Amino acid sequence: MANKNIAVEKNNKVKEIIKESFHNMIMTQEYNSITVKDLCIKSGLSRSSFYIYYSSLDELFSEIITDYEAVIFRLIEKELKAPVDEDEDRNRKLIYLFLSTIQKNKDIFKVLYKTKEHNITEKLLEKIYETFFKNAFSYSTLNDEGKYYTRIFYSKGLTGLIGKWIENDLNADTDNMAKFIAIISEIHF
Repeated sequence: MANKNIAVEKNNKVKEIIKESFHNMIMTQEYNSITVKDLCIKSGLSRSSFYIYYSSLDELFSEIITDYEAVIFRLIEKELKAPVDEDEDRNRKLIYLFLSTIQKNKDIFKVLYKTKEHNITEKLLEKIYETFFKNAFSYSTLNDEGKYYTRIFYSKGLTGLIGKWIENDLNADTDNMAKFIAIISEIHF
């Protein structure tokens, strides 16, 4: 059993070295210009070591995105389980959690946003809006199809809005952005 734990620990350490090296590279290079060979040189690992854990750079990048998603979803789930204060705007608070996570990790989110085939923003917003719209739609007269298209309308529009915020180096205050998005989200309900 002790040997198995040591092996798992070693595997996790190697994966972290690969992820950290990739993270450092993607901060200075375009995603499409990074090669497995260059990543292995940067990480000090052999190509065969890389391929033990990942079949491609796309798989590695997808795992990194999944890691960021997990952090954000844990924050959201924790907030959803917390008791609601009558004076509190839960939607604004959830949006704030999402935006503050982007703010804290702005360099990687700039890269993730620029790399359209791996756009984390849209995927996360759709998940967040599923939660928001469950509450908002409880008072709506829209049928299921109308609810679906409304959710898509807002998540796609907010992807553009947050994308511009990221492109502009997150120049607007996170709390003000959260308030603004919460107000926009409530206009049609």
